[in-house]
Amino acid sequence: MKSLIVLAVLAVAINASPLQADLCADCTTLFTDVKTRLADPNTAAAIETQINQFSCDLMLIGKETCQSTVKTIVGTMIDFMAQSIDPTMICTMLQYCQPTPPEPHVQESMDLVKRFMSLTKSRVGGEPDLCADCTNLFTDVKARLANPQLAAGIVASLNKYSCDLIPVEMVKGTCEAITNTLITQGLVTLAGLVDPAMTCAMLQYCAAPTPPKVLLHPEHIELLDRFFTLHGKAQAGDTDLCADCSTLFTDVKTRLADPATTQAIVAQIEQYSCNVMPIGQETCRSLVSTVIGTGLGMMASFIEPTQICTILGYCQMPPMVHDSFQSTLYFKPEVMSQIVGDVDLCTDCTTLFTDVKTRLSNPQTVGAITAGIEKFSCNLLPTFQTTCNMLVSTAVSTGLGFVASLIDPAMTCQILMYCTA
Repeated sequence: MKSLIVLAVLAVAINASPLQADLCADCTTLFTDVKTRLADPNTAAAIETQINQFSCDLMLIGKETCQSTVKTIVGTMIDFMAQSIDPTMICTMLQYCQPTPPEPHVQESMDLVKRFMSLTKSRVGGEPDLCADCTNLFTDVKARLANPQLAAGIVASLNKYSCDLIPVEMVKGTCEAITNTLITQGLVTLAGLVDPAMTCAMLQYCAAPTPPKVLLHPEHIELLDRFFTLHGKAQAGDTDLCADCSTLFTDVKTRLADPATTQAIVAQIEQYSCNVMPIGQETCRSLVSTVIGTGLGMMASFIEPTQICTILGYCQMPPMVHDSFQSTLYFKPEVMSQIVGDVDLCTDCTTLFTDVKTRLSNPQTVGAITAGIEKFSCNLLPTFQTTCNMLVSTAVSTGLGFVASLIDPAMTCQILMYCTA
């Protein structure tokens, strides 16, 4: 009966014209009563009885389980509906009440939007000097985003229509904590990203600001100029550029290893990453400093001016093998005399591969090859350099010794047909 009365009153209210004056109090009272009735345990009990009458009560088995399920579902749904009803908002939507003034954080945001629209209209109207107005606007936007009151207002609004409707208190508390963290940190991050001068320049209200120097050293621009000059000379036919190229990349190597270069690059990266993070700034800075420092150090160690200039064609190709092999590899001149018909080359061939076998077993050869491998591997790993050096030395020594043991000068020369079997 009570439910029928509520529905009847609701029907009368909805059928009333929104233009009639002073219906706000009646409408608010009506939906307040609806909210109260829904929260009344007797309402849930009456609905449960009606549902059970045409479902659970007709079951021969599982009757109690069915009734328990109905009770849980009906109780949860009615409680959710009761919490969702906001009498003032509903009556405002039905036009029985005047809209309430927006909350302060909403009004502030609306004011900012109005100022931006006014700025746009001024530009359309031909007003030329709007840089100061634009900069002031986005300075206020930045300040509003960083204002704790804005975060608190947004969090409260979100909780009202989400977390506050959760009946389980523990889940409700977790929801509120997550909402607060996301909104607070998100707004602070946005505030850090807003650069009024740069934003207004992008919107073409201000002249473009002077771009930041990435490396903050005029010398780096000079290095680029020298490289393009070098390239220009080569295009013009100048062939004597080896010294210039080697000097250039020696300077590049020196600059990359300069702590001032590392500090400048780290500062630029931190400005647009770590410095706008609400938490973890120190960890971020430490990580950036380590990565950039290690990266530049590796780049500097990789640069071999002579090799680079040779690859670029500015220097002549150096000998490809270690000095200790120059007198043996590619065969000695007397061995090559086979091409012109010399048939007695067995002794020369045997002597050659005997020297190869000796050179492979020579500690100087092992040291030279080990040093070459370490230069482009272990020396780039400061933390594990000692262990790496030991592994490389062992592997090279064992490998060359194994290759030396496999070389049989007499058999090799027979295979090459310089000696008879």
